[in-house]
Amino acid sequence: LTPEQTYSLTPNQLAVIPKDRQYHYWYLGNHEPLTDAQVHLQSPVLNELYQDGHAKRALWQQICQYEKDFYPDAG
Repeated sequence: LTPEQTYSLTPNQLAVIPKDRQYHYWYLGNHEPLTDAQVHLQSPVLNELYQDGHAKRALWQQICQYEKDFYPDAG
């Protein structure tokens, strides 16, 4: 994943995203998800994530949990 493949959205922008498509969300800041998306990751803000090994592991576990959603052709 490259920076060009990501979008940073505000809650207002998130509200107008079409509901008929599948999107993956990463919520920074440990707040409740704003959508009912099938795939959503949660973590502390980047400064905290950078310094907290437990938070990094928790994020990695979430990524592994949704691995088939991120890489559907991986079998």
